[in-house]
Amino acid sequence: SMQEYYGYEGVTTTCFCAINAAPFAILMKWVFHKIGLDKIQVDPEKLRGKLGFWGEPMVMGLLVGSIITIIANYNALDKMATWATIITVGLTTGAIMALYPSVAGFFVRGLTPISQTMQMRIHKGEIKRENFFISLDPAVFFGESANLTSGLLLIPIMILISIVEPGNKMLPLADLAAMPFMLESITAVMRGNILTTVITGAIWYAFGQLTNSTILHIFSQAAAVGMDVFYKEPCTTENEPLLAFESVFAMPHMGGSTNDVIDNQSKMVIHDLNALEEHKQPQYILNPEVLK
Repeated sequence: SMQEYYGYEGVTTTCFCAINAAPFAILMKWVFHKIGLDKIQVDPEKLRGKLGFWGEPMVMGLLVGSIITIIANYNALDKMATWATIITVGLTTGAIMALYPSVAGFFVRGLTPISQTMQMRIHKGEIKRENFFISLDPAVFFGESANLTSGLLLIPIMILISIVEPGNKMLPLADLAAMPFMLESITAVMRGNILTTVITGAIWYAFGQLTNSTILHIFSQAAAVGMDVFYKEPCTTENEPLLAFESVFAMPHMGGSTNDVIDNQSKMVIHDLNALEEHKQPQYILNPEVLK
């Protein structure tokens, strides 16, 4: 289970993106056992033992982040700004690998007493149920070293698969950054074996890409954007190129009146007024130059 592997008593997640692959991972674990692949145990501790300095989570994050950024910017490697971006992404990825597990652990340990108290009440008969679990956002499991390492390794693999996979019509851009989130149940089933986790994740999400490719046209047809503020107003097809697209709709100045805006606009205004009163920079101001 999630709590057994990640070590957070009474804590789990019900986020679908993090747990949907669990049944497939259980099947693949049986397959790996039959062919003997599960005997090859690759975990962060063994990597550090064999690779030494290069097996440290921070160094692996630095290397993987840098390599991915180099691939993404291979057409602009002659520019200093590109290398600044590569270094920044590499260092950030390395820092995440080093710091995220500790930060998530602190957060969950703050909730552990709640779970323990509820378990005690269950054992005393005060609550009529067998167990009590706190379901949290999968971010608390994201930074576990085997999970994070597997997710980072799977990013370039999924890019390669999306290019060579017959029948695939999509490139998983937004999903790449979330890969560690989507591996959490697989990592738990594989008990932190990076090798079997990466293989299972690659097969599962390669199948997912093929499935998504069959329904892409539905989302492409449904995709549209409504805009109620333009750079030049009144706008026409001559002074606003966006209006040439069939999926772009010009709206009266009511497009922003959504439930989210209604719920949050007052909070945003009060937040910025308080910031001004405290001589701080407002967070939501659109023309900050007026305050200089």
